[in-house]
Amino acid sequence: MVAVAEDSPAEIAGLRVESVIVAVNGKAVETPRDLVRLVDRAGPGAQVKLAYYRHGKLFERKVTLGPGDEEFEIPPPAPAQPRDVDADRIAQLERRIAELEVRLAELERGLEKSTEGGP
Repeated sequence: MVAVAEDSPAEIAGLRVESVIVAVNGKAVETPRDLVRLVDRAGPGAQVKLAYYRHGKLFERKVTLGPGDEEFEIPPPAPAQPRDVDADRIAQLERRIAELEVRLAELERGLEKSTEGGP
């Protein structure tokens, strides 16, 4: 997130500037354009389920889109700058790390269950 408006549905759902939205209603969000398209498609007043990462943790929240949410505008692409590329890569890596952490926790739970019965 680049910005979160005060008292907006995004803020109410717990989104912060450091949040990385990865899905809307189960549909992957790979780019800002994906997010805008999915929100536009849902329309004002619709309830959507957002999945997002923040500080390596996955969150899922239902959000009711406000009347201004259909007014998202996609700015023309700016020339790529090394800093932008780095930020995108960092966001990708954060998502992947969070996915791996979830998978590791699942594997650890499975290992604990298999060793509970003893030899």
